[in-house]
Amino acid sequence: MDTLEWGTRLERVGHTVNASLELVGNALGHAGRLIHRVREDSVVAARESERLYRLVAETSPAIGAMLRSTPRMARIVKEGVRIAASYRIHSTTAGFLKPAVAAQKLEALHALNAERLRDVCMELGGGILKAGQFLSCRVDMLPEAYVTHLACLQDQAPTVPIEAIRARIEEEIGRPIEEAYAEFDETPLAAASLAQVHGARLHDGTDVVIKVQLPGVDTLVQTDMTALRLLADVVGDSIPGTDLKTIAAELGVSVLVELDYEQEAQNTEAFGARWADDPDIVVPRVIGAWSTDRILTLTRVRGTRLLDYLDDCEPADKDRVLELLLGSYCVQVLDHGCFQADPHPGNFLVCPGPRLALLDFGTVQRFSAAERRAYAQLAGAIMRRDTVQMADLFVVLGFETRTGDPESLIRFSEMLLEAFAANVSFDELDLDPQQILAEVMTLAQANPVSKIPRNFVQLGRVFGALSGLMLHYKPRINLLSLIAPPLARAMTATDD
Repeated sequence: MDTLEWGTRLERVGHTVNASLELVGNALGHAGRLIHRVREDSVVAARESERLYRLVAETSPAIGAMLRSTPRMARIVKEGVRIAASYRIHSTTAGFLKPAVAAQKLEALHALNAERLRDVCMELGGGILKAGQFLSCRVDMLPEAYVTHLACLQDQAPTVPIEAIRARIEEEIGRPIEEAYAEFDETPLAAASLAQVHGARLHDGTDVVIKVQLPGVDTLVQTDMTALRLLADVVGDSIPGTDLKTIAAELGVSVLVELDYEQEAQNTEAFGARWADDPDIVVPRVIGAWSTDRILTLTRVRGTRLLDYLDDCEPADKDRVLELLLGSYCVQVLDHGCFQADPHPGNFLVCPGPRLALLDFGTVQRFSAAERRAYAQLAGAIMRRDTVQMADLFVVLGFETRTGDPESLIRFSEMLLEAFAANVSFDELDLDPQQILAEVMTLAQANPVSKIPRNFVQLGRVFGALSGLMLHYKPRINLLSLIAPPLARAMTATDD
């Protein structure tokens, strides 16, 4: 669709909204001034959408050409502009409403736009689906409605036809599937936004899984990330409660890392070496001869998906598995300084024992010894309620609030680490995650956190996922006794 046609359609939308508002106003007897302002702004919003789209298209000749020749990019930009325009309409009409009513309407608009974004992610897949999955974990960057409505995307990746997968594998290994493997299962074990996983058996009898990068996904990701960066530059300030530029930047880094299978292979081997002497933790082994930069072949780990196991096992086994999971992350963060940063339940299996298998090392976060020491000191200060040291350490770690007052950060930490102070097991805790989240959002709105270190964002994502599991299953695990030893070791951590 060219720019002129897009502008024409937007103007029609403006006229439609215009007419609808007038009908509603006549029926309900609303004040003429309100109807005039809203009607006027509907046209303004449509024209603003057209202006924004033109601005994107005219950023450079190359960008304009891409929008004209790439329907996918044009669609992403169009949807982003529509969402931005809807918030402009709200910002104009909100001034005529009572604050409580305006707040309710804003929440409803967040939900409506989150549903629209969810549907687009599911339709387009690729980098946009990955973006939706990424955003579903980012309560620090988005209104709660977006996090809630996008959560379903974690399990919504469609499967790719087997013909395309077979062609990708054969292209990478340079031989037909039948020659390369004694057996190959055409039914995928898992499907994700950027990859698909299939089971196979090598001719030496080794059972393996093959993680196959979806054909063409690298090009889609480039298109999608370009569109998101353009939107962030043009309409980045239009959506309340968001930081689109930071989101686009972090997402671009995250997706590129996940497409680097050579780095993932190195990460997997490093984790395997770190856990080699622990009989309770299982890490798959990389089959280097059958791996390239677009397919990754690993030894197959046989086990039960984490949530399936937790729902059916005996209480003692449930406690043991969750203790292994939580304890492994304490060691990863505080001892190893390197942790698996995508704690989706599908990335864990329970093996006989029970033992815990850690999977998928495409997203890994590293902490220097200095950062580990600082976080360990921060945890100690929180447990002692030493607000002076807490404030100092937040500055050292790179946190900033808009006012410079660390009170919201301090209160946030106290709420999240309430289990420390209680010194009880999770089954004895009486915490309401929804209430905690509501308090956190209130604090964030009162004194916005203007800067959060990227490594803490990943750590917060892990902490949130693990906390949700613990509060749901309530294992008999004392968090303080579990984390105290690695905390003490981290206090004196030194670089290798």
